[in-house]
Amino acid sequence: MKWNKLDLALMSEIVEILEVWDSLSFVVDGPNVLFYNTTKHSRYQTPLFDRWIQLHNLLTPYSSSVLIFIPRYFCHNFGQHPVFQELLTQPYIQVIPSQSDEDLFLLEYAVTNHAFIISNDRFKDYQHLYPMITKRRRVPFSIVDQTGSTTFLIPILTFIRSVL
Repeated sequence: MKWNKLDLALMSEIVEILEVWDSLSFVVDGPNVLFYNTTKHSRYQTPLFDRWIQLHNLLTPYSSSVLIFIPRYFCHNFGQHPVFQELLTQPYIQVIPSQSDEDLFLLEYAVTNHAFIISNDRFKDYQHLYPMITKRRRVPFSIVDQTGSTTFLIPILTFIRSVL
């Protein structure tokens, strides 16, 4: 497999963290995963909450901690959805307070907990404040949705499997 510069920086960071902490932590940009590859019109008609469950299950074998951060307004927008109600009872779902900058919560959590961020957001507004996180700990992903099946593509997991 051929790795690009982003992947090589990520690999280096993974090795450094494992040398010090013996385990990895992930924080997930909940809206980024939920709305990946959806249109603005379809987002609120068919929320894909199973993605959060599937991603959590995918990352858990490689991590001591997997948290999915979601904004408080999701409770208002999706509060009546039974899957969402069930997810709110799970300890890995963390609701960010109202009127808060979601990106700052993710970035600050990643810094203080030596965590990697699962997100396709490049956090451009915060690269000057969190260069290590935005350049070395952001883990991009892709999702393939097929009839009745969702597959997460996170190439760096191949490397993680090899070093754990």
